[in-house]
Amino acid sequence: MNDEKQQQPLESNKSESVKSCDLVQTEQSTGFVRSTPGVETSALMATTAAASGQEEYNNSQTKQCAKYQPSVSGGFDAVVQEERKQRKQMFGPNVQRIIKPSNILIDIYGVISSWSFASDLKVYALDTMSSYLRDNWDSKFLKTMMTRLREQVTIDREAGIDVPNIAPDSATREDQIETASASIRWQMKNKHNTTKSQMGHLCANLWSQAYETGKLKTHAYPEVADAFHYWRFEEFIKIYSYASGSPDGQRLFLRSSVLGDLNRYVANALNASGGYKFDSDKFRSVASALRESHLPNLIYITDCPKKAKNAIKAGLRSIVVNRTGKSVGKYEPNNTEGLIVVTNLSDIQFIDDPNATPHMNCC
Repeated sequence: MNDEKQQQPLESNKSESVKSCDLVQTEQSTGFVRSTPGVETSALMATTAAASGQEEYNNSQTKQCAKYQPSVSGGFDAVVQEERKQRKQMFGPNVQRIIKPSNILIDIYGVISSWSFASDLKVYALDTMSSYLRDNWDSKFLKTMMTRLREQVTIDREAGIDVPNIAPDSATREDQIETASASIRWQMKNKHNTTKSQMGHLCANLWSQAYETGKLKTHAYPEVADAFHYWRFEEFIKIYSYASGSPDGQRLFLRSSVLGDLNRYVANALNASGGYKFDSDKFRSVASALRESHLPNLIYITDCPKKAKNAIKAGLRSIVVNRTGKSVGKYEPNNTEGLIVVTNLSDIQFIDDPNATPHMNCC
């Protein structure tokens, strides 16, 4: 009887540690409020637990997190220590040991996803534009877009630019779609400046639909999900994607990755449009928005040495990811001197600051 009573706290702690695999967090302290996907799943499992018993619930959660959950008793702290012990054995000879930050800003292209995928997206838009227009021709969004494009094409043609014309509203539906598709494809291929904004919105809507329906998956480097799990659930570091695009667009991109939904690891998405990554003052503004008063507690991970140096100039720390592994081009020694450079995210090992005052980790 006494043995059973002693085991109960351990089982409770174990259940809580397993739940970390579906963490739901609200970034109230930063001014950003968003729940990480997984709330509905957790609620459903909680209902199942009430009906089937705590043991069955724990077993189902354990299976869900089997990739990461070690077999260890002693409560949550013991589980974390065991995970860290196992993690240390996974690091290779090129590992960079870096004092653990509180927050991470991370680029998408060049770090999470390949730059070549941006080209793949353009090809996908060109290949599917006709069918996209046909499926959405009567939508409010496309009607507004076509009105603006017709007006701009007329202006450009009057200025002597040989832009393919778009049939007027009085033409048949099929003629309008075919001429619109030809004109849009021409403008995309020729990077037509006067309609650059319209092309951006049009393609974004096309990609969004493809992501939502599962027809299109975003590229992600194979080690990204494991690295994110290590940072967020083992070291309790908050991760923020930092890209030149709307937060909603970034979240959709990360949700649609070939590795599954990466948003479960990411606290929020921050828009870096307008040259933010090349302005040291902007990095300070981001740190202020995240309420990070001690700037070295914020690490910026990028594939661009120049951006990394701007972050360092602002007082942040930075890590450069050189996916090529070659010291050429922007990765020549004179460009990376004094910077921490890794070839992938698995080469990053976070360690506690030996000079820091001991404190309890908070996730």
